Amino acid sequence: MGSVEDNERLPVPPWSSRRGLDLLRTVLGERQPRIPDRHETQQLLTSPLQVHALANRLRAGGDTHVSTRELLTELAALILQREHPQASQDVWGALPRLAAHILDQQGPVQASSFAQQHLIWELEETGLVVHDGGLLRFALPPV
Repeated sequence: MGSVEDNERLPVPPWSSRRGLDLLRTVLGERQPRIPDRHETQQLLTSPLQVHALANRLRAGGDTHVSTRELLTELAALILQREHPQASQDVWGALPRLAAHILDQQGPVQASSFAQQHLIWELEETGLVVHDGGLLRFALPPV
């Protein structure tokens, strides 16, 4: 897997909920998606990844009463179902644990404290995880 140099990283501030709502409308193809005007729901609209995850949840008949952690876990499960990478049971168990650690730390996880090297290699081979500078994070899907 490749690594990302510091000069290639782009810091991105949170989106306004209005911008997120505009993206949600575009993704869902609806002018006025039915979402409650609650603080928790507005927070789900502050990131393009969360907006796409929310759109997938709404398309599947779900509602907006969901935490960010649940929302991103559902998105990870959806991606895994679609991609079907060949992986061991250890890897399948490590993916949700990694997602929880990343959410708890609000950023990449130190690889050496997360798992043994052979599991790190397997996680990388799925194409879902990037090991960069000793840190683990999820890869962004191709656009």
